[in-house]
Amino acid sequence: MGTNMRNVDADPVFEIKPWANSKWYAGLLLMGVFFLYRGIKLGFSLLQVWHFPILPSILCIDYLLLGVGLMKRKYWARMLAFVSSPFIFLFTLFLLQKYPRAAHRSSVYVLAVMAVATFIYLLIPQVEEEFAQGRPPVKRRDNLAPPPRQIPLTLKLSAICGNKFMLMSWLSIGFVFCGIAYMLRKAGVCVERGMPMGFAAVWLSLWLFFLGVIGYMAGRLTHWILSSDLRLLEQGMLSLAILKSQKKIDLRHGGGPLFHLVFEYEVNGKKFHTWMDTPYAVRLLDETKEPIIYDPQKPGNSLLLDELPAHVELDDTGNLKHRYPFMGFVYLMIPFGTLVCMTYITLR
Repeated sequence: MGTNMRNVDADPVFEIKPWANSKWYAGLLLMGVFFLYRGIKLGFSLLQVWHFPILPSILCIDYLLLGVGLMKRKYWARMLAFVSSPFIFLFTLFLLQKYPRAAHRSSVYVLAVMAVATFIYLLIPQVEEEFAQGRPPVKRRDNLAPPPRQIPLTLKLSAICGNKFMLMSWLSIGFVFCGIAYMLRKAGVCVERGMPMGFAAVWLSLWLFFLGVIGYMAGRLTHWILSSDLRLLEQGMLSLAILKSQKKIDLRHGGGPLFHLVFEYEVNGKKFHTWMDTPYAVRLLDETKEPIIYDPQKPGNSLLLDELPAHVELDDTGNLKHRYPFMGFVYLMIPFGTLVCMTYITLR
């Protein structure tokens, strides 16, 4: 049986270039040009009438900053996009609701789609890698406070909701649900005037039960997958891991390379190893010794701090914190937004 991948020796650590994935930069360039165009167009219209309302002026500045920052791969632009994309999307919904017969509805739809696409696109690890050179330097993380530690809510949200498996699961559930709802509406099964009250109540109850089951199963699955990581953050001890070997796995059918990384760390004179396959190796290779948290009862059970979908730092007391606390709520928007959209489609 043939295989779809082959192992080759990876470049040395210092030669793995964080800006090498030009195909991912193409998406950033497209988004940057779009927002730059929107900013210039909006700014020109404001200058023409020489009137600068607060909201349009803020949007104009935001578009211009997003456009320039994304095109230049500035890390602050990625953070700005995460914060502003939901507000831009809500603003487009407001425009569509307030001006249902406006002549420029198509451009508003395009803006809404681009806001959602930008939000999702920037969550892809390979895209985050494009911003690696603009990321602020990592502070020292060798003075971890002894357990038990209080983990901030934002760090927990990032670890749970930012998990790649959970992100893809929620997005898949949303697309499948929308497809089913669309087919049901085409078949005439929907809540509308004239539908018998009994049938409508049963139909709504079934859909709400379905939503509840999805939420419960997703929550239980998340807890099962990530409870070990959260326990390590609260109860684990700190060590430093050294990269022992790396291999690059080239996928023949595209998708970019994967890096197979093996780290070694020492606990009480005994050496342990941990490994991972990741498409995003920059954060795991930017320090000579990577901080790793291990279980004092089972030292072989460990977690690299840079393996988490969060920028973990230590505060003055040695407790863990998230460098960008709002990112926890950014990741939370994916399951929350999916459930809101599913509920809206159900009740529509």
